[in-house]
Amino acid sequence: MWKEVKGKAAGGVVQQLLCAWTYGMPIGTREPRYEVLLHWPDGTWTDANEEEIMGEEMPDYWMAISRP
Repeated sequence: MWKEVKGKAAGGVVQQLLCAWTYGMPIGTREPRYEVLLHWPDGTWTDANEEEIMGEEMPDYWMAISRP
């Protein structure tokens, strides 16, 4: 189930999350962009290269993923 990024609380571990950008449009209006991001215990978001994601670059939604 998708959850909004703006409500994501910092946790005690690094989490790998599937994230979606909807570009401020209702879901179904435009194809979202998806990417796996890391959410760090201090609340920082980074991409796979550990480059910080900030402000307008932040996704709209996230979903927990687990390894097979």
